[in-house]
Amino acid sequence: MAVVTASAGKPRVGPRAPGFARRTALARGVGPPLAFLERRGFIPRAGRSTRPRPRCLIAALLLACFTATVEVTNVVDGDTFDARVPVWLHVTVTERIRVLDVDAKERREPGGVEATAFTRRWLATAPQPITVRACRRDSFGRVLGRVGDAAGGSLAEALRAAGHAKP
Repeated sequence: MAVVTASAGKPRVGPRAPGFARRTALARGVGPPLAFLERRGFIPRAGRSTRPRPRCLIAALLLACFTATVEVTNVVDGDTFDARVPVWLHVTVTERIRVLDVDAKERREPGGVEATAFTRRWLATAPQPITVRACRRDSFGRVLGRVGDAAGGSLAEALRAAGHAKP
């Protein structure tokens, strides 16, 4: 499918023509999100080698869901905290985790200090280990996940029951 467009007196034909990747992706039935990943080299285009690339592995890790036992290092506010997440053997990463399904008050709002203290107390006294089930990140780069303890308790439910958060 060749598309000719005029810009500065020179026609643009082929893959560099505006909208080419979107049209060809839709023709293959892949859709715009996969076309974006194809253009960036995260997944191979049709008819190309499927040899694993480092970028493919990074994309898979970023898109994958995970459940991890974490070590809490800092409580930011009522529904956000920092934790060390084990990645591999003795390798850990510090991530900012936001609790899904609740909206607690920020520290600067009335009741925010109490919500932060409640979260700090719950994370310190909950039966260990603390687990996080996460699948995505928000616009601020925080990991969005469900936080629970060894006894099956949920931080989101505890915040709602105490009146520190709304669903």
